[in-house]
Amino acid sequence: MRAMRSVLLTILLTFFASAAGAATYYVDDSGSNSNPGTLASPFRTITYGLTFLTNPGDTLYVRGGTYNERAVIWNKNGTSSAPIYVGGYNGELPVIDGTGIGPHSTVSINSSSYVVFDGFKVQNAPQTAILMWNAHNITVKYCTVQTAVNAGIHAGGDTVNAAHDIVIRNNTVRDTVRENIPGANPSSWAQAVSCVMANNVTFKDNYVYENYGEGIDCIISDNCTITNNKLWDNKGSQIYLDNAQHSLVDSNYIYNTGDSEYFRDGLPSPGITVANETYSVQNPATNLTITNNIVHRTGVGFVYYNSQYGGGMHYTLIANNTFYQTANTTTGMIYIEDGASTNVHTTTTIENNIFFQQSGVRYARAPTVGITWRTNNWYNGTSGTQITGVGDVTSNPLLSNAGGWSASDYQLTSTSPLVSAGTTNAATKDYWGTTRSGSWSIGAHEY
Repeated sequence: MRAMRSVLLTILLTFFASAAGAATYYVDDSGSNSNPGTLASPFRTITYGLTFLTNPGDTLYVRGGTYNERAVIWNKNGTSSAPIYVGGYNGELPVIDGTGIGPHSTVSINSSSYVVFDGFKVQNAPQTAILMWNAHNITVKYCTVQTAVNAGIHAGGDTVNAAHDIVIRNNTVRDTVRENIPGANPSSWAQAVSCVMANNVTFKDNYVYENYGEGIDCIISDNCTITNNKLWDNKGSQIYLDNAQHSLVDSNYIYNTGDSEYFRDGLPSPGITVANETYSVQNPATNLTITNNIVHRTGVGFVYYNSQYGGGMHYTLIANNTFYQTANTTTGMIYIEDGASTNVHTTTTIENNIFFQQSGVRYARAPTVGITWRTNNWYNGTSGTQITGVGDVTSNPLLSNAGGWSASDYQLTSTSPLVSAGTTNAATKDYWGTTRSGSWSIGAHEY
C-alpha cells in the first residue's frame, strides 16, 4: 500500500510540476526581442518566441501582422494533455511571409510531438509552406496557405512511421505547386496537401482549390482518413491514394469548374485516384474504403491506374458515391486498368453508386474479374458501356438539381427510384451524416 501511495504521489508531483512549468508568451510585429514576451511587452519575431517553448503546455500567441521570417518548431515536445500551442491571438490573423527566406519551408515542425499550429496565414513560400517532418501527434488547423512553389501542407519522415498521428483540418490551401504552372518544366509533381511514409493522418474539413499539383494525397502511408473536404480545380488528381493501405475517403465534395488553367493534358483531372507508383519502399494499395463522395465534372470520376508498380485493388469498397458528368469521353466515369497477372483485382466491391453521365459518353472501362458490381445506377450515358450487376437501376435518379454547384443539388428527391434500392455496406452514414437504416438508398444521400 505504501508503494502504491509512493507511485501516485510521484505521478501527481510530475503532473503539477508540468502544469506549473507551462508559460505563455506573446509576439507582435511592433514588439522587440528585448522585451520579456508578455502581452504588454511582446517579442518582435516568431522565431525568437519559439525558443522559449520548452515545457509541455507552453503557449505562444502571435498578434495580427506580417512576419517576414522562417518559423522553425524543432524538438518541441508537449503531451497529450498539455500540447505546445502556437497560434493567432484572440482571433487576430498573423501572416508569415516567406519572401526572400531562401530555399526552405516557411513553417517547419521538425522532430517534435504534441504541437498545435493554429490560425496563421502562410504565403509566398519558396518551397513548402507548412512542413511536418519526423514529427508525431501534430495538429495544423484553421490556417490559410496561399502561394507556394512546392507543397502547401505536407507531413512525412525519413523512414516509414517516423511521422504519425497527424491532423490537418479546417485549412484553406490555394495556389501551391507553382513549379507546375503552365509553361514550367517541373522537376517533381508535388501536392497541395499530403503525407508520405506517415501513418494515422487525418485530412478533414479543408478547402483545397486552384493548385497546380494534386489536391490531397496519401502516399506510402497507412490509416489515412480523408473526409468532409471540398476540392476543386486542382491540376492533378483531386484525391490520390498512392501505395496507401487501410484508408478511408468519405464525404468529400469534388468538382471542376472548367477552368483550363488547371487542366492536365487538355482535360480536368480525375476526382479520386488509386495507384501504386514505384518508390524505394512499396506499400501496395489494399483495404481502401471510398464512400459518400460527390464528384462532378472531373476528367474521370474514379480511376485505378496500374502505374509503374501495378498490383491491382484488393479488399476495396467503392460505395454510395454520386458521380455526375465526366469530361473524359475515352475512359468514362469509372476507369479501372487491368492487364498482366500482377494487376489482378481481388475482393473488391463497387455498389450503390450513381453514375449520371453526359448523353452519348461512355460510363465505364473496367474489368469484372475480382470485382463485384451491384446495385449501381447508370443513367444517360452510352448504352452498353455500363458494367451490369444485380439490382442495378437504369432510370433517371431524379436528383434535387442535377448539374448544380452545391452538394445539396445531388440529394435524392422523394420520388427517386434510388430510394431504398441499395444494399448495406460500411457507409453507415451518408454525406450529410444521416444514419442509414432499413433499406438503403443508392448514392451519397440517404433519403
